[in-house]
Amino acid sequence: MFSVEKGILVDVMNLLKVKGSTLSQNEKLTVISFDETYVTYKLCYDISNQQVLGPHKCIQTIMARGLTSNWKQPIFYDFDQRMTKTLLIAIITSLHDAGFEVKAAVSDMAPCNEGLWSSLGITSDITSFEHPITKSSIHVFADPLHLLKLARNHYLDRGFVLHSGTYIRRYIVEDLIKLQSKSDFQYTFKVSEKYMSLVQCDKM
Repeated sequence: MFSVEKGILVDVMNLLKVKGSTLSQNEKLTVISFDETYVTYKLCYDISNQQVLGPHKCIQTIMARGLTSNWKQPIFYDFDQRMTKTLLIAIITSLHDAGFEVKAAVSDMAPCNEGLWSSLGITSDITSFEHPITKSSIHVFADPLHLLKLARNHYLDRGFVLHSGTYIRRYIVEDLIKLQSKSDFQYTFKVSEKYMSLVQCDKM
């Protein structure tokens, strides 16, 4: 029976090992990404395993994907589990045992992940840490989409100060939206009033 119990998905790792026998070393170069997703805070019953689950606030999911080839696979999940250095090393080791070499890790910049970066010695100048087995560098990246959201949120809340010292605030875009609402010509693509009045949950 194929098991998908929370934690490292051992059966998935076994399948990856089998699949890896058909791939080249370059095709097995791996990037891992991880993120917490909020879930409905309620109890539910797992009929298959006859157990009660929850309530939980969030689920941590870890995905492995090819650096130079087109494949991806969930390899871990757990409820209310922050990413820690110990867990990250365990994941990297499991992938190594399956024949896959982790070369990079990607996450958003949530406070818990910033704490993880700190525990790994990651700074603005030091952007990699040592593989626990091969001792090669594993490079750390902030999720670009999350960085764009943070830039947008900062602009909406506080504005930007340019190198010239010019201070630009959200009213410039708001005025542009009003202007183009009276014209058939659109100056901006997919920018509307709804993006200028986001509530906190929409900013995530």
